[in-house]
Amino acid sequence: MPQHNSDGMPAALICVSGWLCDPETLYRPLLDRLRLASAPVVQPWAVERFRGRLGQYRLTDELAAIEASAARLRAERIDLVAFSAGCTGALLFALHHPARVRSLALMEPAWLGNNSGMPGDDQFLQAMDCLARLPSGRILTAFQKATSTVPLRRSGTVLPYSSLTERCLEGRDSWRIWRRSDLWWGDLRKVTAPVYLPVGEYSTARAHVVATTLADALSCAEVETVRGCQHLDLLDAGADILAAGLIRTWQAARGIEDRSADIPTNAQRPAQQCPGPDEFGPGEDNFGKGPGQSWTGH
Repeated sequence: MPQHNSDGMPAALICVSGWLCDPETLYRPLLDRLRLASAPVVQPWAVERFRGRLGQYRLTDELAAIEASAARLRAERIDLVAFSAGCTGALLFALHHPARVRSLALMEPAWLGNNSGMPGDDQFLQAMDCLARLPSGRILTAFQKATSTVPLRRSGTVLPYSSLTERCLEGRDSWRIWRRSDLWWGDLRKVTAPVYLPVGEYSTARAHVVATTLADALSCAEVETVRGCQHLDLLDAGADILAAGLIRTWQAARGIEDRSADIPTNAQRPAQQCPGPDEFGPGEDNFGKGPGQSWTGH
């Protein structure tokens, strides 16, 4: 059964936040623009569920947290949106349950493992290792320097300074746990859903490389440069562009899902293919064809 509303918008959406962000505050500008008929599940990255007992936290808890939200939605397939550190669990879910993911948006993944082989990753890991040795009062500035090429502008997506100390310590300690992980993604082509990969114009060169490298490795992906934004204000200053990008992605997912519904259930289903840029009907945006974007279908 199609898991979307009649207009192609998601009926079962999970939004996962990252470090230093309040989930509701982070996603409010974006959700205000989307005006979804079905209320999404907005959740923090799993570290926050282990407050006071972080020694019990493991990377697999990021996957488990999304699995729990998906179970509560009682939907066969879900749409996933994730930001920064939240992208790790979202991508893990998509790889473990590819048939359950209708679409995926990864907004500047902060970490893709300790041996990703991507250009710039060694420098990023070293910068984050240095950050993990800092006192809490210096962590936000160090993180901003590791993720952006311009000075930090105060943004509603970042927690008030009065709330940052505990989150900084959580992020520092969880980073140490991630650095002991042997995470390996394997074949990303198993993720056959459309994937949206926005990256801020003023985010680091590494962030842009990560987006384009993931797009090349995935079956169906779009990269979009969000003008005037950096990592920590992406979902605030870039909300209009991101909303349009998500709608394109959901329209692509609708095309895949509607065509799949026409295949008899006793027939052998071919692998899902990402719609080409000319496959949409009148009035529908072409996935990945806007200015500053690249469209990749393998």
